[in-house]
Amino acid sequence: MLSNAPGLGAQPGPRVTVSGRVLDKTDGQPLTDAHVYIANATLGAATDAAGYFRIEHVPLGNYHFLASRIGYQKQEKLLLIDEPVDREINFRLELQIIEIEAVVVTAVRPRKWKKHLKRFEEAFLGTSRNAKACEILNPEVLDFEKVEGGVFVAVASQPLILENHALGYRIEYDLKDFREEAGVVEFKGVARFEPLPGESEQEHWQANRRRAYQGSLRHFLSALAADHAEVDGFLFYGVFDLGEETRPIEREDILGDIASPFEKALRIRRYVQVIYSEELEEDAYAALETRSGPLDPGDQISWIELRQPSARFYLNGNLRDPYAVKVHGYWAWERVADMLPLDYEYTLSN
Repeated sequence: MLSNAPGLGAQPGPRVTVSGRVLDKTDGQPLTDAHVYIANATLGAATDAAGYFRIEHVPLGNYHFLASRIGYQKQEKLLLIDEPVDREINFRLELQIIEIEAVVVTAVRPRKWKKHLKRFEEAFLGTSRNAKACEILNPEVLDFEKVEGGVFVAVASQPLILENHALGYRIEYDLKDFREEAGVVEFKGVARFEPLPGESEQEHWQANRRRAYQGSLRHFLSALAADHAEVDGFLFYGVFDLGEETRPIEREDILGDIASPFEKALRIRRYVQVIYSEELEEDAYAALETRSGPLDPGDQISWIELRQPSARFYLNGNLRDPYAVKVHGYWAWERVADMLPLDYEYTLSN
């Protein structure tokens, strides 16, 4: 492990406080006990009797803030925090009209549905060590279908409730889109993380979170920004196309400065191959790649591809637009069960 590496031991970056108010859209009255939270993070707060909320220790980033309350429609707002200045954001929620539909009671799920559920779990949660300790608590909200061209599609009538006993999180995942075609999986959604209770498990969870962070795309970008990628165990090369021969490149070839002192820009012509040498790939991935012959796990190898001319990211490694980057290889194999909240910060103490 690289416990003494300067990148992994870096102090957390700037933090700000986001506050505001949640009101009824119709009459402007304050809504108490509404919950405001940041998508894909553990950060959130409930409103007081006057509808005010306050969320502290928010790292710089581009966030989706959501406000919800029983009986009201959920509202989502985008807030860019690109400098260490406290922010204010307000919500006005509309009453939710609930239509009662006919209820169909099925004693036993069809065998085909169970088969599809297994396929979905492997594609969505992954097949890593962490995935084995991750469970969907309400799979009954899922439905599946195969559409034209062999595309496998999953839809959820309600947010999925997950418990990740490897990383110590309960996750509410609002699945917006899921499709699998020819082995390529794409899904979008909004997650809300809550730490699981259990004092006796904290040390175990922290160790697993540290392992999930090390070698990740976020770790690589953070180390790249701080100019100690190689110290942290990363090597990177230019590649014209996947599977082709690599060529040496320098940090300056793919990294650019921008006006903000808290951000960098990733610029890639075709692909960048990233090798993380401080931890071997998991056996499940090695078996997938080897397919036959003796199992011989090697270094974790991934590829980065940009979906636009450049991708801005913060010094902590969080991307301003997560969809600006497409990954292949080991990073693409890791799924929701290996996902950490955006506000997770690696320090030597954790």
